[in-house]
Amino acid sequence: VAFGLDIRCEWPLPGGFADVSPAPAGGLTTVGLLDTEAVDTEWNRPGERIFQPRYPDGHIRFTIDRGEDCYRLWFEGYGRMLVTADGTEIACEEDVVSQDRRERFLFAQALPLAATLRGFEPLHASAVSGKHGVTALLGPSGIGKTTLASRLVLRGAEFVTDDVLVLESGRGAPLAHPGPSFMAVPHDDRVLLEEGDGRLGARRGESDKVHASPRPVAQPRPLYALVHLESGPKVELA
Repeated sequence: VAFGLDIRCEWPLPGGFADVSPAPAGGLTTVGLLDTEAVDTEWNRPGERIFQPRYPDGHIRFTIDRGEDCYRLWFEGYGRMLVTADGTEIACEEDVVSQDRRERFLFAQALPLAATLRGFEPLHASAVSGKHGVTALLGPSGIGKTTLASRLVLRGAEFVTDDVLVLESGRGAPLAHPGPSFMAVPHDDRVLLEEGDGRLGARRGESDKVHASPRPVAQPRPLYALVHLESGPKVELA
């Protein structure tokens, strides 16, 4: 269970997903593998490019197309994925990237998109939980969201999610749904996996970062605070 979804995958996902009660609000989403020929067939159908960020070097490394009945996701070095328009099925192109990279793409993009299509609101954020609720750490890529979240977990906060936080309307405050048992830790921080009595979990793989498996909270919790991170010459709290 992650991102408010009941996820059924063809292969065991890292860290495992515990059964929880009550059932996830978003319902069932299945994840499977599809051969390259079948993915090519879907890719050649008419579609509309809806997302195509241009990186500082001018290259395009990530695209999302909307087709008649599914979304088509591609990220350079991470393969291609198809997400049905209702968010109930995800197909990952098989045998083109390592399983570690496939899972990184699944957690960072495909499953959050499925959650969005099921009515949730995603934030590009890491999040931890304390006695008052969930604190979300927001900011651009590379600002240190995961770095800060990992230190807070080592100091006793509960892990909620890394990179994507899914919200649901709730009474009084939005509900923050836990993500998967997955954290992409910068290589310079890999020593942290050996510290903190296993609070960041075991090393489960590697892509451009080291994959850790901290145990997330079991149930959605109220959102308590949003913290926006910005780089600067010194630490300031505004």
